[in-house]
Amino acid sequence: MKVYLGGTINAEPWTKNWREWMTERILTMGHSPLNPMRYQNPETFTRDGLGDTSTPSSFFWKVDMGDLARADVVLGHYKRAATPDGLRRQSIGTWMELGIASWLHKPLIVITDDPDVRDHPAIQQTSAIVVPTVDEAWIWLRKLLT
Repeated sequence: MKVYLGGTINAEPWTKNWREWMTERILTMGHSPLNPMRYQNPETFTRDGLGDTSTPSSFFWKVDMGDLARADVVLGHYKRAATPDGLRRQSIGTWMELGIASWLHKPLIVITDDPDVRDHPAIQQTSAIVVPTVDEAWIWLRKLLT
């Protein structure tokens, strides 16, 4: 099976680390991860990861859409991202990925520590499950891959 690893992309290490951790496990089970960061370079990311000077946005978005269409399962990671002033930038790309996965009727595992996301009716109704951690997402993904 192919597993799309969706969610926030920026230069913060967690956005890369969880995908690497999940990739190892997916490969060990003989399945294929679809990582939207596979051709991007965090060192060339623009403000907040909204762009990458090494990859045109049209390229990465078109590849992401193709990956979502090919995926058998979608993981969507939305981490609460509060700034010191209490404001946060929404991860619009993540919202698009979740919406497209839903529209394509893909089994969707949402990982979030944000109660506004976890409890939203759209997330509750379109997700196979919503979990607070990557570790817990792996437990449920492993059940789908077995």
